Amino acid sequence: MIRRLLLLASLLAGTAHAMVLPLSPSTQHYASSIDQLTFCYPNLVRPPYLEEKGGFLIDQLDRLANTLPVPLVKLRLASWQAVQEGLQSGRCDLVPNIGPSPAPRADRLYSRTILESESAILYRGKLNTAVFLTSPIWQQNKRLARLYPKATQLTLANPNGWFEALKAGEGSAYLGDYLQLRHLMRQNPAEGLRLRRLRSDDWVIGYRLELGDKPELKRLVDTGIRYLTPGALYQDLERYLADGKQTINPVHFTDEEQAWLAGRGSRVRLVINPDLMPYSGINEQGQLRGWSGDVLRWVGQQTGLRFETVPAASREEALDKLRRGEADMMAGLLESPRLGQEFEFTRTIAENRFALVSLKTRQVRRLSELSGERVLVPTSLYDPDMLSGYGNAAWVRVDDVDQGLSELRSGNADWLLSELYQLQYPLRSNQLAELNVRELDDSFALGFAVNRQHLLLASVLDQGLMTLNSEQMAELIQRWHRLTLTQQSGVSYWVLFGSVLLALLISAAVIMLIWRSRQQLSKEVAQRLAAEQALAVESRFRESLFQALPVPVFLRDGNGDIIKRNKRGKRLEARHPGPLTLPPPEQGATEGELTLGERVFSYAQIPLRLGHQGPAGELIALSDISSLRERERFSRQAERRLRALTNTVPGMVVQFLLHDDTLGELEFVSRGSFELLGVSSNRLRREPLDSLAALNSRDRYQLQRDMPIMLEAGQPFSYVLRYQHPAEGLRWLQFHGRGRRLDENGWRVYGVVLDVTMRVAQEQALQQSHARAEQAMQAKGRFLAAISHEIRTPMNAILGWLEWLATTAMSDQQQGAVTSVRQAGDELLGLLNDVLDFSRNESGKLSLAPQPTDLALLCERVIAVHWPKARNKGLQLRLKLSADLPALVEIDPHRVQQLLHNLLSNAIKFSTQGTVCLWADLQRDGAKSWLRLGVDDQGPGIAAELLARLFEPFEQGEVSGQLRAQGTGLGLAICRQLLEQMSGTITMNPWPGGGSRFIGKLPLVVSDTAVARVSVIERLAISLPDSELEALAPWLARYGLTPVAPGEGIPCLAVQLDEHGLLTWRWQGKSWVPGTLVSLLQEDVSEAMSINLAQAGAGLNVLLVEDHDMNRALIRMQLSQLGAQVWCANHGLQALDMLREHPVDLVLTDLQ
Repeated sequence: MIRRLLLLASLLAGTAHAMVLPLSPSTQHYASSIDQLTFCYPNLVRPPYLEEKGGFLIDQLDRLANTLPVPLVKLRLASWQAVQEGLQSGRCDLVPNIGPSPAPRADRLYSRTILESESAILYRGKLNTAVFLTSPIWQQNKRLARLYPKATQLTLANPNGWFEALKAGEGSAYLGDYLQLRHLMRQNPAEGLRLRRLRSDDWVIGYRLELGDKPELKRLVDTGIRYLTPGALYQDLERYLADGKQTINPVHFTDEEQAWLAGRGSRVRLVINPDLMPYSGINEQGQLRGWSGDVLRWVGQQTGLRFETVPAASREEALDKLRRGEADMMAGLLESPRLGQEFEFTRTIAENRFALVSLKTRQVRRLSELSGERVLVPTSLYDPDMLSGYGNAAWVRVDDVDQGLSELRSGNADWLLSELYQLQYPLRSNQLAELNVRELDDSFALGFAVNRQHLLLASVLDQGLMTLNSEQMAELIQRWHRLTLTQQSGVSYWVLFGSVLLALLISAAVIMLIWRSRQQLSKEVAQRLAAEQALAVESRFRESLFQALPVPVFLRDGNGDIIKRNKRGKRLEARHPGPLTLPPPEQGATEGELTLGERVFSYAQIPLRLGHQGPAGELIALSDISSLRERERFSRQAERRLRALTNTVPGMVVQFLLHDDTLGELEFVSRGSFELLGVSSNRLRREPLDSLAALNSRDRYQLQRDMPIMLEAGQPFSYVLRYQHPAEGLRWLQFHGRGRRLDENGWRVYGVVLDVTMRVAQEQALQQSHARAEQAMQAKGRFLAAISHEIRTPMNAILGWLEWLATTAMSDQQQGAVTSVRQAGDELLGLLNDVLDFSRNESGKLSLAPQPTDLALLCERVIAVHWPKARNKGLQLRLKLSADLPALVEIDPHRVQQLLHNLLSNAIKFSTQGTVCLWADLQRDGAKSWLRLGVDDQGPGIAAELLARLFEPFEQGEVSGQLRAQGTGLGLAICRQLLEQMSGTITMNPWPGGGSRFIGKLPLVVSDTAVARVSVIERLAISLPDSELEALAPWLARYGLTPVAPGEGIPCLAVQLDEHGLLTWRWQGKSWVPGTLVSLLQEDVSEAMSINLAQAGAGLNVLLVEDHDMNRALIRMQLSQLGAQVWCANHGLQALDMLREHPVDLVLTDLQ
């Protein structure tokens, strides 16, 4: 029977084989519990990924379906929204996820990437201000906004029509991936469009699968993706883009991977299963050879990894070293469920086929057909956990294939299991004679195993493995899968080979006899000619060799005369004036140096005889070492300069070795050691541990613990150490250094040690001074708080009684006097508040209470407070607010009012004429927005010498010719403190010719509360100058109002001059500050919420606890006027007694 096994075939183009995925028990149970998986994708056309029928992405899903143990059904839905809803409802198990690495979500999991591509932009015009057409399937909108903050994004209603929209001018740019856009440009060239490739790790797009919170499904899918046929991705891509292999899977690393590579120096310890050829073996130098070796060489070129082989004689020894951490990864280890939980396996590098060898002629296609039969398995493939997935045969372990063949012929087993291409080696030695070989449908895949302590190594390896394309896989197949066998039963290849060899020997003997008989006659002539030719060749060879020597060579006779020289020697004689002075004749061979002019030569002098009877002579060869001597001179000079430099460096320069975290040889110490440590450099090199023992024990422990960590991270380090100087006592030293790795356990450390005793003493003194200053600040704060309480108590009584007195019947003169007293009291209370607020700010006790605030309304109310004072001084007060201000912003209204009050008060106080303007607008700085508040005045300005200390406390400007302004000088200091606490700033810009502009800037935080500005009137007439009307136009547009002609019944906003000759706005019979609008058009919320204060306390029982008699009487009278029943207590104990006796609704007391 003739059976032909054709074993040389491409893995990529071959027939499909049954693959058993190495799933954990829980994942296998999950796979067995489901009938199918549903992959949903949108009805979009995104060539080459998604086309009308299929596409590149669908091809990869088909290949994934072939690896999974459950059917994978593809379902095309109407839109991307329908796909997401299908995943949410459970209709879909898997959906595509396209974009950068997604952020973690509680209800979503993501598979490993199937393929990756770089981002690209198809555009016309300028990208900075482009209009980007966006699709919901892309998840890079935020990144795009950060890349081009001035560009706009337009979401397409029909995602399939983006290219037509781009050509039609609806947008000017589209962000996609490079492969898609390059394919599109080739299929549909368009004039004026350009393609920009975004070559950055941040812009790499991954194509992965998105699923619900199902960890076992994720493990199943990730394993299937790892087991996709290597190189098949590129083979599929060739159908869409002939030269597209350079457009996908760019090698890129995350920050963590780059830090890991830098920390290890890209060095990886590799252990090898030596018995799995042609996939993994060891050559004569102990290095990896085979399929895995070629793959790792390619991965090293792509990633920069360097693989160092850790010796191992067998699979078991290699596996044990990987477990113990003596190696980082292993080549030639088959993955099983148990090993998959113990190690991290990379993507596969080869799809392997099982074969059976037997004396039997029975046809077997699957290992599951051998239930109960005795099957021999070589050690390189023997893993009961893996083999159990292929059937219930009686698996018997043998050392290798040769032993298995011997046991098989002895009848000790029924079958021998082998990897198919392992049989090419016994085939060449004719060990498969009279045996039947069958290729099985069962197959397995091979990757690399990585110790789980180095998970980043696995991800870096996967980056390199994803670049293995179909051409490289074809080269691997051609090199390592060479096996074509024609086998005929009943024929001994040894007998056939022996018969052919015997016939060849007989033929050779006959031919030899004939040849010898014909050549015997001319043998002597030929020998003579050959000898003469050999002598001539030898002579020419010697002469050619003599002339071709790269150094000058001279031949001298016994008299010392030069009788022959080579080309180099002639050239030296021509350059050297006068005869050469060669070394004198010697009896034996000598070497030395000589100087010819400015050049230095080394020479070798060898005595010889010039013939059998000739006189003695010698051969002299010269070598020019002038440049070497010059380099040695420069090296000595550099060494002297370096030593002089290190000796002049303050402190001490050291260089030492560190092995296994233990101090080794001290290679270099500068002369500063004696001054610094009280120990000479020679003694320090001899006895380094004595000086190390003089360090403080805690500092020494920290140094020995932390320095190896910094060295491993590749970072410089710095430590402050306490040292017991033998003569000067305790000294503080600072050690700066960094290291370079020598071998696996060794470092060379370079460092500088400085004496920082004086600096430490200064720092300690500074800390003590700072502590004393803090105590003084706290004492001042307590003092001010106490003084404030003591002053506020009588002030509240004075102001309270004045408030009550103003409500009584008095003459105009008396009313004016009371008003003046109240105004003076308010000013005194304001000064007290300034001092207290400044003190709180300095001590950090002033807190902010942000809340939604209408800033425009706040500004209008603040400026209205200062209007009477400004009019009395003849100052024009104006308000200028930007219409872009949000309706509500998150600010502390009280503190912002305080800021504006201080700025306006200062402007009015120091101005004698002109205009004072309060303004507010927005400023955008890139992606951040700022709120600007300011006050402009036309006062005398600020002297240049005062600008530097303008915002310091208790500083006041003085204007020549004017009285010194009243006040504490704390207003601007408080403004600065408030803005700094709000994360803002304050600046002052002088106006040319006089006047100032104060600008406060703080971050804009728009309130989440949605409030629209609504006017309480529907029509209004405006009678203002054109400049005023132009400024109001944006505000009127925001309220949706259009000015009409004045008429009866139509409210009219007009301008007029007051009794001081100043401009005012008139609205419904009242005067307003020019620029006021929000207060006129919006309803005042405070009026809508007003209550009957006269009966606000009716029915309430109030306990008043107050130790100040006047305040107690005042508050009791005020509460009684509100309708409350009041009980009074002088102190806390009395208040507790009253609480027991009377039912109380409210307790009113003060806090200090």
